[in-house]
Amino acid sequence: MLKPFETWEQLLAYLDARNDIVHYKAALDRHAVPIVVVKRFKNGKLRCNYHDIKFTADIGHLDRFFGKE
Repeated sequence: MLKPFETWEQLLAYLDARNDIVHYKAALDRHAVPIVVVKRFKNGKLRCNYHDIKFTADIGHLDRFFGKE
């Protein structure tokens, strides 16, 4: 079961515990997919990889991140 994060800090703590793997649901996707966070920038943004797709996410994307309970 996937659960959304309430705060950005909660997401970062989850990533620390899970080796930087988290689920992400893009705006037009039907389901959340596992992604890898490969870098954390000093400004708080995250560099993410999904297969060959690379993107940067910030706190504005919080509602798209999910963790396993």
